[in-house]
Amino acid sequence: MMYGQEGGYGSVPKKKKTGLILGIILFLVVVIVGGFYAYKTYFAKNSIEILLDKAFSGVEMAVVESDYDSAVMDFSASMKFNSADDETNQIFSIFNKIDFNGSYGIDFDKNVMSMDLETNYDDKDLVDIDFYSEYGRGYFYFDGLYDKYIDMPIEGYSELFKRDTTDTRNLIVGLKKAIMESLKDEYYIIEKEGNGITKTTLDLSGDDYKTFSNDVRKSLLNNKVFLDSLGNVLEMSDDEVRKEFEESIEEESNVNFILYTKGTKFIKFELVEDDDKLVIKNDNNTYKYEYYEKDILMFSGDVKVTINNNDYKFLISYYDEEEKVGFEIEVDEKIEINGEVEAKDISNSISYEKISDDDLVAIGSKLMENEGVVKIIDEVSKMINYDEGSNDNSSI
Repeated sequence: MMYGQEGGYGSVPKKKKTGLILGIILFLVVVIVGGFYAYKTYFAKNSIEILLDKAFSGVEMAVVESDYDSAVMDFSASMKFNSADDETNQIFSIFNKIDFNGSYGIDFDKNVMSMDLETNYDDKDLVDIDFYSEYGRGYFYFDGLYDKYIDMPIEGYSELFKRDTTDTRNLIVGLKKAIMESLKDEYYIIEKEGNGITKTTLDLSGDDYKTFSNDVRKSLLNNKVFLDSLGNVLEMSDDEVRKEFEESIEEESNVNFILYTKGTKFIKFELVEDDDKLVIKNDNNTYKYEYYEKDILMFSGDVKVTINNNDYKFLISYYDEEEKVGFEIEVDEKIEINGEVEAKDISNSISYEKISDDDLVAIGSKLMENEGVVKIIDEVSKMINYDEGSNDNSSI
């Protein structure tokens, strides 16, 4: 099934952990579309098949509903780095003071895009950038640095506004059909554990793995609609697509998808391939993940998505246990479907080819006078002087 291996479509080099990669992708799809919430309305003996079915259906619905005329989004974002090394943390302390906020809009009928981006450093204004595009050209405005929009062409501009979701939907429906029809009862092991917990294992080991993969391949090869859409997406002929599928090579693998549930509540998910294991747990609607190699914890983190009407909040963290370094990302979004994308006054624009050397020097000088930039330079300078054991506070 893992057609990204050598000889598979797309000519992607063979990778060792294809089963693990597939599992991660499937799980993320389930989480994003709210597959776990399907338990609230429907629950049966085989919870893994329910999750897969609801996940694919959710993705299909999301594709269908994405066919809107326009969208406007307000957003803010920040990222915090951390390290067990003090010197590295000094460098991270500078990046940790940077945050972003702004707005973005796209209108598919008018073929226009617009974005306003504000950046700050330690509550000081850093660099503000406005972007607007129409008729195949993009216009950039750097607030406080240059008093004109800078005009440049955008190659393949019309492709950015294509909205036909037919091929995408056909791929999702075809892949769902192939996977669901290829799952057999004998692949499952269902066990009752203590405290009312049910453990459901999808065991794809050895010959079962190859049989499942080949059954999926056969289903896809017999699905002309799927192959046509895949050819459209990859810009390949029908014969080329079929050849890629037929020449793809499946190696034996031992992959287990294990789901723990208590009634209609998700407890834990495990993906095991040989000596590698991914574990995901639910802790008060925060999904905690851990990745092990030969029982040694390699990395871990959290994922939390909060949705309130059209307001979305994402919290994502990651920590590398070996390198002792990690990060946390926080993103807030508010989306208005079919909102109005306001046109910008670009009458005072100049082609990027006509910007003079004097203009570039002036832009550089104003940038060095920016409050946020001055503060960054000052802190970096102090850090360097401190490391050199000097009391000299001269700037860089």
